[in-house]
Amino acid sequence: EIEAVTGVQTCALPISAKKSTLRTAVLAYHPDRFDRLLARIPAEQEDVRDRVKELGLRVSQVLNDLLKAAGGGGAT
Repeated sequence: EIEAVTGVQTCALPISAKKSTLRTAVLAYHPDRFDRLLARIPAEQEDVRDRVKELGLRVSQVLNDLLKAAGGGGAT
């Protein structure tokens, strides 16, 4: 399932480059960052805000799983 989500798992990058790329992505998609970005969505579009938060959390979880599989730990 993880490989279907991103090409990072199967690409020909050296393991250190994969870990570095994944760490950068984990920081970019951290749930705390999403909370700040969600404030930009108007209050009357709460359904959109909820969906964006849900998808952002899922992306964060997949990235953490990939990082863990690459031996780079993972953040919450």
